[in-house]
Amino acid sequence: MNNNLEYVIAKDNNRNYMQFNNISFQQALQNNDNSFSNDLNWIPALPNKNLLEFRWLFSRKYYKKSLDIFDGYVCDIKDYEGIHDNIVQWIKSPFIFSNAYASYKIPSGKVTYDIRAGVVNERQLLNTQLAFTNDSSTIIYTGDAGNHLNWGKDQFYISPGADMKWRKRSGSLRIPVIHQSINYRQGEYALNGEFKRLLVQPGLNIRYNFTPEHYISGKYNYRNDFGDITNVYKGAVLLNYRLLHANTGGLQQSKTHTATIHYDYQKSIKLFLLNADFSYGHSTADYIMSTTITENMEKTVLLPYMNRIKNIRAGFGLSKFLYRLKINTTINASYIQAMLNQLANNNLIPFQNDSYIVNAAINKRISEVISINYGSINIWSRLFTNVPSGNQAFNRNLFRTNQNLTFAITAFKNVYADITARHSYTHQSGSNAVKYLFADAGLRYSGLGKRVEFQIFANNLFNVRQYKLFSIGENQETISSFDIRGRTFQFRVECIF
Repeated sequence: MNNNLEYVIAKDNNRNYMQFNNISFQQALQNNDNSFSNDLNWIPALPNKNLLEFRWLFSRKYYKKSLDIFDGYVCDIKDYEGIHDNIVQWIKSPFIFSNAYASYKIPSGKVTYDIRAGVVNERQLLNTQLAFTNDSSTIIYTGDAGNHLNWGKDQFYISPGADMKWRKRSGSLRIPVIHQSINYRQGEYALNGEFKRLLVQPGLNIRYNFTPEHYISGKYNYRNDFGDITNVYKGAVLLNYRLLHANTGGLQQSKTHTATIHYDYQKSIKLFLLNADFSYGHSTADYIMSTTITENMEKTVLLPYMNRIKNIRAGFGLSKFLYRLKINTTINASYIQAMLNQLANNNLIPFQNDSYIVNAAINKRISEVISINYGSINIWSRLFTNVPSGNQAFNRNLFRTNQNLTFAITAFKNVYADITARHSYTHQSGSNAVKYLFADAGLRYSGLGKRVEFQIFANNLFNVRQYKLFSIGENQETISSFDIRGRTFQFRVECIF
């Protein structure tokens, strides 16, 4: 019998200055996490070669979080507009998890049969409060009843399976059958949801070894997902300084099929590696998630439209050490296609996003003193729609490349220096190209038997102050603008006792 007991106390305090809409303010985020977990495992001895196992995993987690915004923040929440001394969002969420099961394995020549039966229980409480403080007086947000949401999920499952290994072939099959019950309730909103489902979620893995370093494998999985407590809370929660969020819908069921094929070929002696993979995923959901913004509050709603999401990925990777040139080279390339339906302007429109990604890296040691590392990431993306005639089609193209070049220098014993240059280029259809060049440098010295290290860093040597980032998702394009710190120098001493 084995028992593993853990107790973790974690505290994290972050405080920073922000500027939003030309207004400066401060915010502080505190996370307190106390967790207890226990893993009890017993494998009794049996007279035959079969294996019997009993196991119970239990954990209890108490999570407490607070977001404090103050010192000049202008609030735009309805009925609470203006500047407050403090705006504080508290979140408390105790969580209990238990998984108890028994399993029995029967070795039988080339095949090992097994069956597992167990019970999974989850209990969670979400308790939140939003408050405004002025001159030592506190006003509680009354736009809704807040959150005091109870969540429970129970699963009773039985999972038969088999593992096979014969010569160069191996594989495994699992067919878990699950009776799942989910309930959540909060009296203030007359919220009393309950879902009961019988789920079958098979999984298959196969592999064929040509040699120990040369194989092909395949995988298939089917899964059902219903979301969690974050999808059903009704009270407003201040997630960050510009987002007040709540839900008006319920749980969304999604069904996902995933199939993957992977090919791997290696020659360790020659330092050669080649791999390729192809994956296909297909998901269906009962509803489409939509976001509405009214009176500066974002709400997630479920719309009664069937949604289908398809994902295709094909890629390969190649790595080779060139002995004559003494260069290590790596290249990876992939194609990703995502297709889904989105509701835009009250019309259900199919979106498609195609992406081509090529990554390359070269590592070369010029001498005992200098080595060079080069890396490149290149992305071509196209987001478009195939809409019926009479509607305007949407088509956006994006190209982004990031290149990194690093010189590492070891001129003297225990003295290490490096210089890094980074070039970024982004071009999006309908806009001008954006280019950036960054450079950093560092110097380290280790003394006293490497127990003390002196470090000097110079960051952003070209003194770039503003940075823009373009991205294209399955249903949106985003432009993010950042004001970054200019040229800086740091000196640090590290001691090991």
